[in-house]
Amino acid sequence: MKLLSFIPCFLIAATLSSFGLSQGPSLSSVLQSSPVPANAVLFLNVPSLRQIAAGSPLESEFANQVTDVRLAASLDFSMMQPDWEIGYALLTAMPSHESLAKRYGGYIDEVSGRKVVWTPKQMYLVPLDNNVLAIIRPTDRKLLGQWLRKDRMPQPSEILKTYAGISTDSSILMMGIDVQDLFSPTSIETQMANFPSIDISQRKMLSQRLASLNGIQLMLGKDKQFTVRLSFASSPADLQSFAKPFLKELLARNGASFAELDQWSVSVDKNELLLRGAIPVAIIDDLLGIFTVHRQASNASDSQGTESVQTTSESVVAETSKAYFNKISGIVNRVRDYSAKNTGDRARWNGHMARKIDELPTLNVDPELVAYSAEVAKSLRDNMVSLQLTNIQAGAINTANNAGSPIVNVSYGYGYGYGYGSYYYDPNSGNQVTALGQSQGNATYRQVLAAIEQSQADMRRRMTDKYKLQF
Repeated sequence: MKLLSFIPCFLIAATLSSFGLSQGPSLSSVLQSSPVPANAVLFLNVPSLRQIAAGSPLESEFANQVTDVRLAASLDFSMMQPDWEIGYALLTAMPSHESLAKRYGGYIDEVSGRKVVWTPKQMYLVPLDNNVLAIIRPTDRKLLGQWLRKDRMPQPSEILKTYAGISTDSSILMMGIDVQDLFSPTSIETQMANFPSIDISQRKMLSQRLASLNGIQLMLGKDKQFTVRLSFASSPADLQSFAKPFLKELLARNGASFAELDQWSVSVDKNELLLRGAIPVAIIDDLLGIFTVHRQASNASDSQGTESVQTTSESVVAETSKAYFNKISGIVNRVRDYSAKNTGDRARWNGHMARKIDELPTLNVDPELVAYSAEVAKSLRDNMVSLQLTNIQAGAINTANNAGSPIVNVSYGYGYGYGYGSYYYDPNSGNQVTALGQSQGNATYRQVLAAIEQSQADMRRRMTDKYKLQF
């Protein structure tokens, strides 16, 4: 994701009975209820988010029936995806178990004495009192049982407890991430080698300071100001003067530049470095793309009344399929229109869009259309892997070159039947290799996109002919 792409570079519910009547479980309760250690928490005020996202693709991802979402997760930092998520969504009305199961093509199960809904979307849905819907991903039945019984509640890290305990009354979004002991100063110093914003004399100090980072908090306030809070083991005052130039360069290298960053403020509060300013909606979309529970809460809220449909007529399938096709087309458009500045950014975005397709409910959708959408998602995911491999190969070559490996052969001859050869290191080779890798990756992406758009046009014609309804 764009903003979180700088993290590897830059550095590189007590119980169910405690739920409030109107607000659902607190974020601290969500964190405490996890049966396995989490390293991230998220809070969303959905009505406020819809308001600031009005007119953008992000607005359509959240249903009016969802008021807020709170979740705990374990992030895989190499992929920036959660290994698991446990989330709670507060709805204006709770669908029945039966309607949830029917919407997702799942079934009702019983775990630890409680009715739950298994779905083929790799999640369990657990309707609770006071219109609170719990969502557990993936469909790990043992994890679900431990969560329901509260028989394993390990202590979360201090930094996550701090972030989860901060009031979110004036917040639209709050994400907290535990990164203690995650980064090596040696690795960070190596990655800074070619950063003009960092003087060579400052690299060791900066790398050691960044390696002492304990946590990252990202918060969007109702005043539309975005705050990045970096929590260190000791005062980061020595970072303040060049924090923003370094961050700008880092984001630019990861395809995450945005003009508003020039106006951001930088301050220090005890052991925290604070960067604050305006942020584009597209960056918020990227951040939320890491998680899935918030989108599934919106999908689930649309299940209200599904059980009243006793038969599936052709007209119902036609209308449902058309709506589904429009969603797929919208996602394809977002893939095409996304202004990625490098292939790493493109790979992350394509993976994000593939997950969106995977998560769409398919009840009453034409089977041929469902199969088509699965192929689109697979193409995007395959392209993501292809782009990542291209970047890894280019990175490996650059690493070898930076280590002084010989790369250019120069032969000298004197016209007498003999000569000698030598090798020298070309200081510009890194840029050349990177540019070549980017070019190859972009060419592959354009081929994939062209194939997807052709299949999209073909599917539109087939569905229109089949249902006599313009798709």
